[in-house]
Amino acid sequence: MSAVETLSKLQEQARMYIKKIEAEKKRTKEIDGEMEKLTEETEQQRKALGGVRLAQQENAKKQKQIKLLEDKLEKARVKYNEALSSNKHLREKIDNLRRERVVFDGVYTRLEKELAEKKEEMHKIVEVSNAAYDARERANQEMEALKNQAEQEQKAFEAEWNELGKLIEHDAKMKEYMKQREKALKSGVDMEDEEKLRKKILKSNPNIAKDKAAQQASLRKVQEFEEAFAKIQAATGISDIDELVATFIEAEDQNFSLFNYVNELNSEVEKLEEQIADLRKEIEKHRGQAQSTDNQKRKVLQELEDKLAKTEARTEQYETRVRKATETITVLKDGIQDVFEKIGCSQNGVTEMLGTTGVTEGNMMQYLGIIEQRTNEILQIYAAIQMQQQGVPLQESLLNILGQGPTVSAGSVKVQVNAPNMNEDSDSMSDSDEVGGGGGGGGGGGGGGGGGGGGSWRTT
Repeated sequence: MSAVETLSKLQEQARMYIKKIEAEKKRTKEIDGEMEKLTEETEQQRKALGGVRLAQQENAKKQKQIKLLEDKLEKARVKYNEALSSNKHLREKIDNLRRERVVFDGVYTRLEKELAEKKEEMHKIVEVSNAAYDARERANQEMEALKNQAEQEQKAFEAEWNELGKLIEHDAKMKEYMKQREKALKSGVDMEDEEKLRKKILKSNPNIAKDKAAQQASLRKVQEFEEAFAKIQAATGISDIDELVATFIEAEDQNFSLFNYVNELNSEVEKLEEQIADLRKEIEKHRGQAQSTDNQKRKVLQELEDKLAKTEARTEQYETRVRKATETITVLKDGIQDVFEKIGCSQNGVTEMLGTTGVTEGNMMQYLGIIEQRTNEILQIYAAIQMQQQGVPLQESLLNILGQGPTVSAGSVKVQVNAPNMNEDSDSMSDSDEVGGGGGGGGGGGGGGGGGGGGSWRTT
């Protein structure tokens, strides 16, 4: 090759290198402009975020908040399940008590029916006993009247019997006197002898003179007795006196039988009254037992209903807490998704790694790890550009910023949820509003930082 060709070739190469140098200068100038722009944006973002470590602090705070919310959610779910289990147990117990109440109502209805039957039977027995008592009183009155009448008739009969005996004796004496007088007349006794005989008779029976006066009275009584006997004959239809006496004796026996029957009725009435008293005691006993059992059932049912109402109220409170926690987690998931998209993270890679699209409760920590890794990458790029502007070689600047990123690869964070203490429920629930507010603020800050980082990433 001649010197001219060589020189021409070198000149061509020189022109090419000059063009490359000019292009590089132009590119360097553009990069310097971009770096100045990025520096200004970075300063603004740093001022807005409060420093380089704010993102890490926000991520740690979000992780802590998410863990606390997951603990609260788990505890609320446990309490909710316990409340559902207790509610189910109480409902079963109430159903059993309701079935027992149906049985007791049946028994109570049967006892009421038996009580009504016993009352009706007792009422009938009382009516029968009252009727028997009235019959006994009437029989006693009739018996007393018959006794008095029989005693009076007996006395009158004895008096009349004595009078009749005297009349018969007097009549026999008069007949004897008349026979003797007739014999004397037949034998021719004179009047003097007759007078002597009469005096002798009077002397032997001095009561004859007196009996003549009584004879008239006795005759009147006999006539009265005959009239009374005629009335008795007309009333009874019995003409024979022996038959009438037998009838009176039979009536006396019947009265005595009635008296015995009345005594038996009195004994039966006393027994019935004792049975009625026993039935009344038994009725009062069953009534008291039924009242006590009904009151006890009502008390137990009321206690169970109160307990069920309290359990349902607690269940509603737990459901409200779960709903609030779910809403807070939903806000966090939306904030994480917004930050994830703004800082330019790859959704396809996350989908391939996690197998799902979008932020869920299960992959929330993996998304935060990816966001943290992406944020550290942006910060490393920014630090490298700053070091280049300060004249530090690229290799040395890379060595200086190594190790500042996350020590764990994205998606490899193992989430461990520690079960909270049940006594921390009131403190935890009082912090729920603060957790929700902090989550929203963190999401907003992350979104702002992501905007600057995204622009740098696209330019690079």
